[in-house]
Amino acid sequence: MAVILLFLLFLFTSSTATAQPKHINITLESSLSATTQPTSWLSPSRLFGFGFYREGTSFKVGIWLETSPNKTTVWTANRDDPPVSGNSTLVLMNNGLFLKTAGVPDMIISGNISPLPVYSASMLDSGNLVLYNSDYKSIWESFNYPTDTILWGQSLLPNNQLFSSASETDHSTGGFQLSMQTDSNLVLYPKDTGNTPGDAYWATGTNKPGNTLRLQLYQDGSLYLVNATGYNTSIVARRAVANNGIVIYRATLNVDGISACIPTASHGAVSQQ
Repeated sequence: MAVILLFLLFLFTSSTATAQPKHINITLESSLSATTQPTSWLSPSRLFGFGFYREGTSFKVGIWLETSPNKTTVWTANRDDPPVSGNSTLVLMNNGLFLKTAGVPDMIISGNISPLPVYSASMLDSGNLVLYNSDYKSIWESFNYPTDTILWGQSLLPNNQLFSSASETDHSTGGFQLSMQTDSNLVLYPKDTGNTPGDAYWATGTNKPGNTLRLQLYQDGSLYLVNATGYNTSIVARRAVANNGIVIYRATLNVDGISACIPTASHGAVSQQ
């Protein structure tokens, strides 16, 4: 199996990405609604959004790339929880980001937060949702909790996994996982197996004594296994070649455990791979 087939590399161009400020602060008590504007917080270039997206007749919370005609989901909060109703809201509070639905206990979206209270948040042009303390230091990032996708600048750390989605329209956990093992071997397994060598259907074979590797997606679309010093030790996929414009790449474990390269346009013409 060719390594490049393990990931989807999407290419997008934008003429506005460098004309905007780097951050747009989201203040405490800011809220989003599933059905009433605002329904999302956009990154400065408006390439990425965080908020409610439709799944069937209901809604889920996540991050997406503003592609046309459909948004491209890159992260889903609490992905295995049922979709929520149209009367749901998201609220940024000093102890995290909470989903509120009538008749259901509040659900924290941002996971565990350090003892320092949340002061503000930003949806960044990298596709990373970040919560900050009063010193503007990150205390929670969506990049640290990937679902089926990593974006450029994002790493898959040792002992972390990507899990495929159940289908193209259902972003709950599917049947395959990509594991960045603590022995530095990057391995694909069917979900719910013993994660033994006999269960694997692909591996990099980089499990050498003393290695501590992570999977890193670079801005140019190259995927590398990188050691603790940032040195690229093994290439997983070479970069695609863009025709022009600003290009955004994502690497996604597809619903069938393998992938193909599919170009999609966003804010302009598509760059072919």
